[in-house]
Amino acid sequence: MCGRFYIEDAFDWADVLRLMGAQNRRLPEAAKRSGEVNPTDAALVLAPSKDLSPGAFAMRWGYRLPDGHLVINARSETARSRPLFADGMRRRRCAVPVSGYIEWDRSGTTRRKYKVDGGTAEPLFLAGLYRPAEKGAEFTVLTRSPSDAVAALHDRMPVLLRAAEATEWIRPDADAQAVLREAVLSVRARLTADSAPEQIGMEL
Repeated sequence: MCGRFYIEDAFDWADVLRLMGAQNRRLPEAAKRSGEVNPTDAALVLAPSKDLSPGAFAMRWGYRLPDGHLVINARSETARSRPLFADGMRRRRCAVPVSGYIEWDRSGTTRRKYKVDGGTAEPLFLAGLYRPAEKGAEFTVLTRSPSDAVAALHDRMPVLLRAAEATEWIRPDADAQAVLREAVLSVRARLTADSAPEQIGMEL
């Protein structure tokens, strides 16, 4: 699963917006632009604007359910058939620009924190879904079975896309399943020096 992602201080937002063909090149003020992003934070998310061209928007991470639970992840294999996510899979797909995401090794008596990234300076994008909500749009991150580099840490990983696949992913008429098959599996996991507590959320 994906419970936290991060954005390096040197992240080139102008280049990301250019790669995605975003029409609004000014970043939303409310979105977090660097550091670690936790569930309920407002992140910068790329999604179709009203004219269906890519745009940059501030959205909060997690679908808040009526009972108060927060759904931060959705299984890519079953999202199309789940009422909570089916509409998002059809027409509300988004891409979240990241440097990488955080995972923990829980083996033994201590937890060790890892950063998982693509091993290059090229930005990655979390494949997500979004929906309108009372306090603004919310998004959730799709997950899949892990690559070899991650399998020892967790049995799930976020669906990671390069810019070309992310651009296709957010097109309302795109073949979403075809894009999911192009997800990035070539990643590396690097041990970090700190061990901040994990944010807990649900995956459905």
